[in-house]
This record gives sequence, structure tokens and C-alpha cells, in this order.
Amino acid sequence: MEIQLNNRRTISLDGDSIRASKEVSPDKEKLEQTRTLPPKTWAHPGKHLKAVITDDWYSGVFRIQDCIFHATVDYFRNTLGFNYTMLPVSTKTISAPMGEDTIALGNFGSYSYPISVNLMDQNVFLADSNQFTLEYYLRIRDGSPGVYVMAPCFRGDEPDATHLNQFQHVECELVGDMNKAIAVAEGYIINILKAVLREEKCVVMKIAGTMEHLERVVASYTLNNNGFPRITLDEAIKILPSDCYKLVDELMPHRGFELTRKGERQLIAMFGGAVWVTEPDHLSVPFYQAYLDESDRKKAKAADLLIGLGEIIGLGERQETAQETLDALKHHDITLSNYEWYVEMRRIKQVKTSGWGLGSERLISWILQHNDVRDIQILPRFKDNDFLV
Repeated sequence: MEIQLNNRRTISLDGDSIRASKEVSPDKEKLEQTRTLPPKTWAHPGKHLKAVITDDWYSGVFRIQDCIFHATVDYFRNTLGFNYTMLPVSTKTISAPMGEDTIALGNFGSYSYPISVNLMDQNVFLADSNQFTLEYYLRIRDGSPGVYVMAPCFRGDEPDATHLNQFQHVECELVGDMNKAIAVAEGYIINILKAVLREEKCVVMKIAGTMEHLERVVASYTLNNNGFPRITLDEAIKILPSDCYKLVDELMPHRGFELTRKGERQLIAMFGGAVWVTEPDHLSVPFYQAYLDESDRKKAKAADLLIGLGEIIGLGERQETAQETLDALKHHDITLSNYEWYVEMRRIKQVKTSGWGLGSERLISWILQHNDVRDIQILPRFKDNDFLV
């Protein structure tokens, strides 16, 4: 019996063995919007274990995961001297960016749907980002240039070819402005790519059939004076077709514009594989991002790094003072009661910080030249599906 995954790969069940076909080269301009999951009988521990052992795809994903983990620790600890933090997986902090009468969107600092759980007789939310906690840790760790974490994040959004509702998040917060954060993020990506090229070339060649995409991005970084190209959102909108960007919220046009996945992919092609999109409309990003100087509070000191499937890193400089944070909360129509501690933290210790987060599965998907991030999870975690373990 053969089971088809995402209309690209098949898994053959023949007695006690499982064999996976070689992936068909994906259409670079089209992302799958639907997914055909294997039947529950396939997700049996015994059979899954054999799939992991015998399937080149799963073993390849695992090896790239391991390579990224070690490269991450090496970069943050040995190169930058950042401190690792062990964080909780739950929080009571949420935000309601569109008003108190709407569903609360986001916790720990992002705009995704929160997942509510009861933990030790308390109603809390699973963390979908650890940025706020990293900001807190950075203030109590005197002298630290930055802190970082690798942790699972949980989101209630519907998963698709470029989104997961449970994923591994690499996040860092550092002392400094947005440009410093961009330099750290770029160095991180290059450090990982060099590690993959050095240690897992055979794996990538076996699955993706090429190393050219990795080598091209490393070369672009070097030729661009150790940095990736940058373009502002307004500049991107001027050069892209109208179907490459859209209103963040059609009912609230004052929140501004954002790129579609098609627009992101076109920019990636234009700039040789990697590009920063900077200066988004401030009402399209979380309130805590700093205002761009002389933009009359219309633009944010924030940026997205586009690679592979699209946005792979979200980055921003934070509001520095308590008053700036209060003004931003009012600007975004968010009630202060949810963030009194966040404002007070700035009254107690004012520090200019910036930070970013990267979804590991998106990075791995691009490294392996795969067009559906859902296939990167060796143990799938999808809404409304039974888990293997």
C-alpha cells in the first residue's frame, strides 16, 4: 500500500518495512495549501521507528537539526559570549492589538492566536514567543551582551505550507540597536550555512540534489560587505506587482500594508536568495517595536529576513523608555493592564535592546529545498490530529 504525502512523496508499506520515494522537485512558484496526512494506522510507534531508521528524508532532517543545534550554541556562546536561558513554556501575558472586544491575539509578544491550558490549577497560555522573558533576563544579567534560547513555541493559527502551530524557535535579545541585531542575525545564518556545508554536504546533496542555494547566499553575504541586501517596504511595493502585497487588515486600512508570500519570493529571486525588508508600517507590527526616527510614528525600526519559503526571521528594536512604551500601547489601542509589568520594567532599568526570532523548521525546509514546512516535523504536531506520542 502506498500513502501519498502532500502530493509529492509516497510511503510504501510492504509488510514490516517502510520505503519513501525520492521527492519530486517542487514547483517553485506554488505552495501547497492542502495536506493529505497518513492514516492513523501508519502513526504506530513500531512502524514510525522503522520509517525514521530507513527513510533518507527523516534521517536527513534529524541530522540537519543536530547540525543547527551545535552551530547555534557555538555561535552565541563562543563567538558572541551570549548567555543561554531556560524558560517556562507558559505565560499569563497576552495582548489585544485590535481592542478589548476582540479575541486576544498573541502572548509573550507576538500576534498569533494563543493556546489556553490549565496548568497546576491556573489558566495560562502556552508561550508562542519568549521575547518578553528574554528582555527581562537581559536586565537582571548585568554585563551580558545578549541572551538566547532554543525552545518550542505554540500557536493556534492554522498550519499550512509555510506555517506550523508548534515549532522550534531560536530567539535572541541583545543590548544595542536594530542594526546590531541585523548583524548578529546575519552572522548566525552564515555560521549555520557554513556548518552545513562543512558537515552535512552529503545529506543535502542526497535530498536536495544541490548545494548551490547555500553557496549563493554565503557568496551574496561576502560580496555585500558581510551583510545581506536591504529594501524598505515602501520601496518593495513600488517595484512589485499589485498581487505581491496587501492590506494587513481590509477593515482597518490605516494599519498599512504587508507583503504576500508571492511578493516575498519575488524579492528573494531579485536579490539572489536573501534580502531584508525594513521599515514596516508601525500598526502592522507589535506595539513594542521602536518608531523609526522622523517617520511621525508611521514606521517601525523592524525588519524581516526573506529566504526560501519567505520570511524566516522577524526582527526589531524595542521601545526604550516607559513613556515610549505607554505611548505605543495607546497608539495600538492596547489596554495598559495587560502590560503594567512590562512598562514598569523600563522604569526600573532602561536599556536599549533589540532582538529577533527564527523558526528552525523553515530554515531546514530551505536547506533541503523543500516547499512544505509541515514535512520537517519528524513527530507531527497539527491541530485536530492525534499525536504519535
